Amino acid sequence: MATVGIDLGTYFSSVGVMTGGKAEAILNKDGTRATHSVVSFPSEKETLVGNIAYECEFLYPNETIKEVKRLMGKEKTAITVRGSSYSPQEISAMILKSLCSDVEREREFDEPVEKAVITIPAAFNSTQRAATLEAAKIAGIDVLGLAEEPLAALVANGNLTDYVGKCISIVDIGGGTSDGCTVEVKKDDHGKIILNCICIVGDSHLGGVDFDRALFEHILKKDFAGVSLNAEEKVELETKSEIAKRKLSEKMEVEFKVMVGGQRQKIHITRKEFEKAVSEELERVQKFLDEMKAYKIPDRVILCGGSTHVPKIEAMIKETFAGIPVGGENRELAVAEGAAILAQMYANGAEQAVFEKTDMDADKGAGNTGDDQTEDGQTDKGENGSGENGSDQDSTQMDLIPVKLNMVCSRSYGIGAFVHADKIMVCNVIFRNEAVPTVRETHSFVTSKDGMSECDFPIYESTGNERYVELSEAEKIGMCTLKIKGNLPKGTPLFVRVEAGIDGVLHFTGREESGNTEITAEFKTKTLLTEEELETAKQVVDDVYAKVV
Repeated sequence: MATVGIDLGTYFSSVGVMTGGKAEAILNKDGTRATHSVVSFPSEKETLVGNIAYECEFLYPNETIKEVKRLMGKEKTAITVRGSSYSPQEISAMILKSLCSDVEREREFDEPVEKAVITIPAAFNSTQRAATLEAAKIAGIDVLGLAEEPLAALVANGNLTDYVGKCISIVDIGGGTSDGCTVEVKKDDHGKIILNCICIVGDSHLGGVDFDRALFEHILKKDFAGVSLNAEEKVELETKSEIAKRKLSEKMEVEFKVMVGGQRQKIHITRKEFEKAVSEELERVQKFLDEMKAYKIPDRVILCGGSTHVPKIEAMIKETFAGIPVGGENRELAVAEGAAILAQMYANGAEQAVFEKTDMDADKGAGNTGDDQTEDGQTDKGENGSGENGSDQDSTQMDLIPVKLNMVCSRSYGIGAFVHADKIMVCNVIFRNEAVPTVRETHSFVTSKDGMSECDFPIYESTGNERYVELSEAEKIGMCTLKIKGNLPKGTPLFVRVEAGIDGVLHFTGREESGNTEITAEFKTKTLLTEEELETAKQVVDDVYAKVV
């Protein structure tokens, strides 16, 4: 079975493969290395996925679905198109199936892609991670592991041996999410490199699409105040606003024309005007950069994600980490290539090994800090900012070295319980930036009546690290139900054991104090699918995907 690494993005997705010791993001059927994460239903008999679906949004704005990654792990959402409803997991599964088809065609594999490492934002919570696993299951993909996007980029960037004894921060600002990881790189007595992630920060609703939307809103107010645009006109203006944003990374001003009310209207935007339009988004970027720096000042900063090419953002990063080398190779595709490296590692059963560059790349500078940059500080790329134009795309030659990856939890997780006679608070059991996997047991709770068969505990997540958190400062993500087999008297102490796995997904078990009564735990959430719903989703996606053009 073929094995790949998949960067499943909000705006773009890419697939990395290992060929002859090289990690490379493959070309899709359109000849580009990045595929729009879009699904369109132009008719009941036709389904479009990828770049062609993105291009059809102008004609079918109400039948085109994009940015579905932002709905993953949220309360169950029905995306209704042409009378049919789909879950975010189903739409994501269609994108995954299309990406795998590209690999099979491009590489002329004799067998289908059935195993993959899929990357996720480091700041994804437990339910978002679990929803990603569900999407893969619906698509028929066996997930070897979920990999945090910044860590995948680190693996693809430079020689890890050059980083031993150093602290590396990876800043990943992509199409829909912003992430930061700080990693301490060490080597043990046996020569194994240890990557210890010590902190995760980020914003899962901050990325290129937010900058696009802010610029679009600015243009609406400036050039179309009081004008009502129809759906097609809005799509054209949104699309050209995005293109203008990209061009402003290389130019100080841009002009374009849009059709409004049957008339072509010229729009003029300067870089300063754009930066003012996105000032609120830039403040959010600065907030998570400051949080990263406050946790620990790194020796080097690696950039990835297309939005790090925005001059103002790159300047903010360099100012925040003044005096520290900042850069990054192949920023748009590094995550996919790193995922490919990790996929081969897991497929070979070498859980404690990863690949790194050989001396053949020494002339490029091992672990460089921006050797691919042009004079204005920008990395050469195609107009879509994804480095996918042309077949001379650099790939990464690798040799096997022993490495161990140690991750941390992206959130704090706790149980809602009475801390006083009249007050319920969240009692955190697992804490943000705590190493995973980890298992913690709650303090004892007691049965409220004789012979209880079930006992429910609300589960919450938060970004704080306090032992007790106000309910208003946390988000309820589900219910843990203890199923009790036995006739326990009122007041029997019960314990809930919470485990955060290496993939960041939560698991629950229960026990009573004497250990003589069998207790099972079931985690129920409104965000995830039941086994029956998963089986139905597989059939739905298979039927819909059969109509893909």
